[in-house]
Amino acid sequence: FPPNPKSTHAALHVLCPAMKVLGDQPHLFAEVACFLTQSCLQVLGTASKQSLQDAYEASGDAWASVDMALWRPFGQEAEPSDDDLLAALTRIPAGRLRRLRLRSRRCTDSGVSKALKQHIRLEELCLDSSPRVASKEEACIDSLSGSALAPVAGQLRRLDVAGVRGAVATMAANKASGRLLEGLRLRRPELSDLEAVAHLPGLKFLEIWPAPLRFDSDGLLPALALSEELLEQTFT
Repeated sequence: FPPNPKSTHAALHVLCPAMKVLGDQPHLFAEVACFLTQSCLQVLGTASKQSLQDAYEASGDAWASVDMALWRPFGQEAEPSDDDLLAALTRIPAGRLRRLRLRSRRCTDSGVSKALKQHIRLEELCLDSSPRVASKEEACIDSLSGSALAPVAGQLRRLDVAGVRGAVATMAANKASGRLLEGLRLRRPELSDLEAVAHLPGLKFLEIWPAPLRFDSDGLLPALALSEELLEQTFT
């Protein structure tokens, strides 16, 4: 996912005869597909044009959940890019995807937004574009923003974000998401994220992972910028 060429050849040798039988009976293929991994379905999809279509469209809920950590990026990069995300999601039938996990600093707002547009029934999204190792250089690189969530903001029930500027504000600005969003996990949130939480009336679960403690040159922690009023709005 995508499969290794050598393992693909070996798997095709075993699975192609079965594909000829299943290809004539889509309902049977759907029943078998629920027991196959996504990598195996992709291997089956390389047998023919019809098998590729069946691997995605006649595979039931096999593509209801996608974790991009299992995707081997094009060009042997460490993290997936916009092209990787589009390649992984565009063949999945509209409305089939329910859960998506993406951790990458190579994706852009436009790429993520384009990939999510057709998945109108997405319920759970984990989006992390924070640097793996904190450094001044990476801190200067722009991460994703809340606009990447716009296509699915009105339908998400659970959201887990890190390094996505304005994500909570985008959710709060959508009246539907304010009612539907039930679970929210914020990793190293900014002050604006906490301010927007108060505008999510349907929220039932909130988990906050603060940024690592940083000491000033005197070895002291900086003063907290959170006011009592903000804390009361957020947690009551």
